[in-house]
Amino acid sequence: MAALDESDRKVVKALGKRLRNKMPTHVKTIPRTGKVDVFSGRRLVDNMLEHCGDLVEDRNRASYYAHLLLKVDYIKRGRFILVDDPNAKNDLKKKQFLQIDNHPSVQFKFQDEMVPYFWVYSITPLSTWLILGGILLAGVAFVTMPVWPNWAREGTQYVSWGGIGLLGLLISLELVRFTLNMLVFHLSGKTKDFWLFPRLNDEDLGFWESWTPLYCLEDYQPPKEKKKKRKSKRSVSSEPSIESGGEDEGKGEAEAASALSDEDNAESNAEETVSA
Repeated sequence: MAALDESDRKVVKALGKRLRNKMPTHVKTIPRTGKVDVFSGRRLVDNMLEHCGDLVEDRNRASYYAHLLLKVDYIKRGRFILVDDPNAKNDLKKKQFLQIDNHPSVQFKFQDEMVPYFWVYSITPLSTWLILGGILLAGVAFVTMPVWPNWAREGTQYVSWGGIGLLGLLISLELVRFTLNMLVFHLSGKTKDFWLFPRLNDEDLGFWESWTPLYCLEDYQPPKEKKKKRKSKRSVSSEPSIESGGEDEGKGEAEAASALSDEDNAESNAEETVSA
């Protein structure tokens, strides 16, 4: 953390914790960085006044502390750019992307406007500390296993064999599913696709939902037809090249600022409707 006065350091730390939990954001993707929580400078100041009124007095003071959040790398400034989309097959061949704005003139400059910023500061949840504590306790228990009583060692042995058996059962089930799929596929003249427990590997479902239905029999679809059906969901396969024209970048930032403004207004209208 950059050198700050003791009073400013305490306020910035409190603001970071409070706003990180309470301020709504939008999830965007930065190339080579991943998903980040994005918000506008105006939203940051508005939420600072709303949730941190005991720490900031007015909008100017909020902008000052927002500048300090930038200075200590709690947040970073971004900018939207227009890039070529190689998979686009219409006139809209450009796509907006967010990237870090490291230009020296604006890198640590905060603006109370529709300028995109994103969180760098993150709070470690309690569940993570509990998991780490459990891993440490398990490691200590494993090291001290020679001094365990006999019943504890025998119980651990049974649990270990049970885990190995469960893993073997799952691997065997996958082999059975694949074998049945290949048998039905070839016996049907490559026209049918059969899966036992078709949703077993779906990560978005719960434990019990993954085991239903029992089987699924449908017409086989060649990979090309599947790609055509999923064309709208297909991600960019290669990294797009960035246009160097200043007019395109300026247009992209203006459109992105308008999009951020529309999202903020939509959320504000929703909150007013709920309160009414």
